Formats: sequence, C-alpha cells, structure tokens
Amino acid sequence: MKGCVVCNGDIRDYEHAKEQILECELVIAADGGANHLRAMGLIPNVLIGDMDSLRTPSWPEKEKIEQLCFPQEKDKSDAELAVELAFERGCDFVSLIGATGGRLDHMLGNVSLLAKFPGRIACVDGEETLVAVDSSEKCVLQGQPRAIVSLIPFPLAKQVTTTGLRYSLMKQDLLPGTKGISNFLEQSKGCVCVNGGLLLVYVNSKGVAND
Repeated sequence: MKGCVVCNGDIRDYEHAKEQILECELVIAADGGANHLRAMGLIPNVLIGDMDSLRTPSWPEKEKIEQLCFPQEKDKSDAELAVELAFERGCDFVSLIGATGGRLDHMLGNVSLLAKFPGRIACVDGEETLVAVDSSEKCVLQGQPRAIVSLIPFPLAKQVTTTGLRYSLMKQDLLPGTKGISNFLEQSKGCVCVNGGLLLVYVNSKGVAND
C-alpha cells in the first residue's frame, strides 16, 4: 500500500501534487499540511501533530477526520509521527509532499527521515524526487533521457555503481562534497547500487541537463 504525508512546507504546483496524492491509498496530514490539502479540495484520512500550524479547517462537518493530537514538547516532528503512522497502518512506501522549503531545519529533518527509512520514503516536489539508498536494495531510476540525476553521500557512500548515467561509477566511494551533482540519464532508465554507507539520490524526471 502506498501512503502520502502532506507537510507544511512549500508546494509549488497544486495540480501536480493533487495528482500524486490521489494515487495514494492513505493520506496523512502532518499538522499544517492540512492547509495544503484543504486548498486542493482534498480530505486526509488522518490529521496528526501538535496542531500549532493548523488554520481552522473548512471541511464539511459530515467529514469525520481522524485526529491524533500530540503536545508541542515532543521528541519527534509531526512529519516523523506521520511517517511512522503510515507504516503502522500498512504502507510499504510513503511520499512526503510539502517537505521542502519553509524552515531550513524542518527541511533537513525531513531529509534525515529519508536516511532513517532508506528505500521506503521519498521527498517529492513536482518533478523532483529525493530518496535515500543503502546496501539493502538497488535504486531504479526513471525519467526522460537527460533527466537530471544527482548523487549525494550522506555522509559517505561506499562502492557506488551506476548504469544508464552519462558519468558512470564503478565501485567508487563518494565522500562529502559535490562530485555526484548534476549527472543525467542517457536513456529512460538507470540504476544506482551502494555497497555501504548511505546515498541520497535526486532525480528531476523532466529537467534537462546541460552538457
């Protein structure tokens, strides 16, 4: 089952986000993420968080939305609580929408969630996707030829091997730095494998790389 957590960050394209949300079987609003859903005319299955960013909902009274309220003084962000709930409810994969922009610490915290659940969640912003990859499984890339792909060690990735990319790697270690930025697909599919450590994989499925 695929789940979606809508956060309180930036959503640049409501129409595209709405299409992605409607593909999910479980939609969870992380606190102020409910503001985005309401603006899109969508209703979450669950609303979770400390509700400090929530504006007064205007959903019809007949819509009974499950609400899970937490105190502001807690050890996890609303987004992390929402992700954990999605897994508890049976989701195999979770998309984070509205997880970028806004406060920098919140955005970095959401990136850290990718590292906590490699291969199980993704930050999605329009055509852009960010996932974390470890040695447990390979990462299959999809997009039009010349779609931008960036590989970012977090903090290091060992013996990285890629296929289908313009600048290939064969069992190379990636250390902190920008070596893996702005690669691109040479065909519609590619693959990234990591033998140790953790790698953030960014794909802009329609962005066109420059030579």
